[in-house]
Amino acid sequence: MATPKRARSTSSTSTTRSKKAPTTPQAQENTLSQSQSNGNVETAIRFRAYQIYVQRGGAHGGDLEDWLRAENEIRQGSAV
Repeated sequence: MATPKRARSTSSTSTTRSKKAPTTPQAQENTLSQSQSNGNVETAIRFRAYQIYVQRGGAHGGDLEDWLRAENEIRQGSAV
């Protein structure tokens, strides 16, 4: 006996997707500056930590080090 197929939900709720990080260095720098100028330091740290993660090849296992380095750079004002 075949199992009945599940009906697809026709709910009107949509899923929230995160925005892609800017791809050009200038766009990344602008986003970082905007985050800092808006007083949203945590967002700037998160963004910089992601940049560091990508720079080191996306290898897993260094998230704490990436975060701490990003936090230090942002708080010192030397994010590159």
